[in-house]
Amino acid sequence: MPKRKPQARRRYDTDLTDIQWELIAPLIPDARAGGRP
Repeated sequence: MPKRKPQARRRYDTDLTDIQWELIAPLIPDARAGGRP
């Protein structure tokens, strides 16, 4: 059976670039401990 290339993920209008993530990353609180793994 021939191997298939994985398809590239479709981009959405709401996707953020790496630069945009760098700007908002400090605003996102750290994950809380506990809960289900």
